[in-house]
Amino acid sequence: PNIFMVGDVKQSIYRFRMAEPEIFLGKYQTYTKDEGSHQRIDLHKNFRSRACVLESVNQIFESLMTPDICGMEYDADAALYPGLDYPQTEHKISEHAEWLMVEHGKDPEMTKREAEARAVGLRIRELVDETSGLWVMDTESGKYRRAEYGDIVILLRTVKNWTEDYVRILKDMGIPAVGETSSGFFDTLEIQGVLNILRILDNPLQDIPMAAVLRSPLVGLDEEEMAQIRVENPECSFAEAAMHAMQDATEGALYDFYRMYRKLRGKQDLPIHELIQKILQLSGYGNYAAALPAGERRAANLAMLVEKAVDYEKTSYRGLFHFLRYIDKLQKYEVDFGEASTIGEEENTVRIMSIHKSKGLEFPVVYLAGMEDGIFPSYMSIMDDDPTAIEEERRLAYVGITRAREELTITCAKQRMIRGETQYNPVSRFVKEIPANLLDQRVGGSKRFSFEKEETDDPSGFSGFSGFSGFSGFGGGSSKSESTGGWNG
Repeated sequence: PNIFMVGDVKQSIYRFRMAEPEIFLGKYQTYTKDEGSHQRIDLHKNFRSRACVLESVNQIFESLMTPDICGMEYDADAALYPGLDYPQTEHKISEHAEWLMVEHGKDPEMTKREAEARAVGLRIRELVDETSGLWVMDTESGKYRRAEYGDIVILLRTVKNWTEDYVRILKDMGIPAVGETSSGFFDTLEIQGVLNILRILDNPLQDIPMAAVLRSPLVGLDEEEMAQIRVENPECSFAEAAMHAMQDATEGALYDFYRMYRKLRGKQDLPIHELIQKILQLSGYGNYAAALPAGERRAANLAMLVEKAVDYEKTSYRGLFHFLRYIDKLQKYEVDFGEASTIGEEENTVRIMSIHKSKGLEFPVVYLAGMEDGIFPSYMSIMDDDPTAIEEERRLAYVGITRAREELTITCAKQRMIRGETQYNPVSRFVKEIPANLLDQRVGGSKRFSFEKEETDDPSGFSGFSGFSGFSGFGGGSSKSESTGGWNG
């Protein structure tokens, strides 16, 4: 049969869904451009980004994506080339990407994450300044206008434990900002509740999920009632004791829950998204979540869980067991979709989201934050014995960077507080792998800010944050940008 395949292996970021980019890569490498039964047609143009952004992408990933470390070569056929014609203008427009190294100075009350957020905020203030700010092209009218807050996104490897600081700091600076979550999609009460029910439907002999469900509003047991379950059945596990208690109950919360549980156990063959909907219907948990504070967002989170189940069902895997393993992988590799957004696209506010959630989107101005080892790439991928984990992180970096239409800035902090401890994370290995001469090209002309309001031209004097604004000046130009051919990223 005839098979037509379309894709970009550089953007394969779904390893946790059992994706195998090697399959597509094998076809890409064996097919030729010659007309025939196994022909490859390269998509040469990128119809999103300015030339300065594409030049930065090409020069960065020429170093980050090589056959020995990523299984592929970022060559002339893989590079990006401008397909969108940005009109000439006398207004101030972006001419290069930037690299910002952040240090918080002498303020003992400011964490490193807060310092990085403040550094980004200072840049944002400059971009939207009514007299000296950046101009961007409106995609609908094709005309230039001043950059607005709604043009800007801050992308993170994971939003968990990051968004709250960023939103608070930016708002303190008078910058409207909204983030997907302050805790992470999988940590929200409503998502944990549904996942715990799914876990005991799959296997009821799990102590922690069982205890969580019994203590949740689904059953509503208090501490004394939980202890009584254990006292009555001290020789077995808590989950077994709970099952005995439910089976023996003739009325009350345990009796009602067990009746619902048996109905749901008989529905396990349903598609997962339908099973989740059945849980919400029989338990009333969806209505309960919607009635809580921030109920609109909680309801949206549950709807997004149903959407993720539908996405899972599009893979070759089926069944509740495999879905739960899929969720475990998402959490293991810190793939955080962030809570569902309830803001409208028309709202003029800076957005903060995970790179995974940004895939398929585009923004005039992009900040890629937290580029440090242990954060991006993640600690789990660094420690993983499987080398494809780091390869996935490289592709994730590619997705993040290619969201930018006109302005791209990559940031990191020299040190930061993580899990209550000060850690001096090395700069991301992805940044270190960029040839030093490319980073050094424009250091001398960069602008530096200090939170003590001092400026310095000393590249080693990080008293605030330093703008290594030099990607477009790498080596005086890239051979990639002088070639023709490639993929649309």
